[in-house]
Amino acid sequence: MWHYVNAFVFKTSLFPVYGIKVALMRLFGAEIGNNVEIKPNVNIKYPWNLTIANNVWIGEEVWIDSLVMITIGSNVCLSQGALLLTGSHNYKKTTFDLIVGSIILQDGAWIGAKAIVNQGITVGSHAVLTTGSVATTDLEAYGIYQGNPAVKVREGDCIAGLAAWLPFYPSLTSTSFHLSTLPSLRERGLFYLRRLLKIFQSERSAVRVIPHRHETKDY
Repeated sequence: MWHYVNAFVFKTSLFPVYGIKVALMRLFGAEIGNNVEIKPNVNIKYPWNLTIANNVWIGEEVWIDSLVMITIGSNVCLSQGALLLTGSHNYKKTTFDLIVGSIILQDGAWIGAKAIVNQGITVGSHAVLTTGSVATTDLEAYGIYQGNPAVKVREGDCIAGLAAWLPFYPSLTSTSFHLSTLPSLRERGLFYLRRLLKIFQSERSAVRVIPHRHETKDY
């Protein structure tokens, strides 16, 4: 049944309504949070092997090959044509045995257009896999990866330095603003930095300075 739903609703541009797609995926066993946008011509293998958190954007022609479990965190962006491949084959055997491995995309990860995440890979929080790159090993949090196979080319600008502050200031991320709509890590970092400065300013203004009073005594 899912084969036909996938063909007539997801792998087409005739059904642009996100709510219908999300409802159908939930009906077939997917666990999906809020504000998940699924663009046209997306191919999903088995929705019952898919968990998606909040504020996730899935671009046109993304292929989610969920032979086994794929977990997608909050504020994740899958750009146009990205591939999440949980399956491969063992070329060392004449039987060409199937090899599978789960994929985890942690919060804030960005998979660029036409990029590929292979089986068994974990993409760390706010890591970026650039356009056309191929992830064959785990990607560290806040790293920017490029190439085939993908290697780290640099850290993710100023948000890497702000990462240590986030556990102490949960209000930094308590916002309905979709970070996945920001086109670059630099803009995400500036967004966090502005919120952090506002918190510091509000805390500073809340502190009332009491001047020290010298008392005199008569002897």
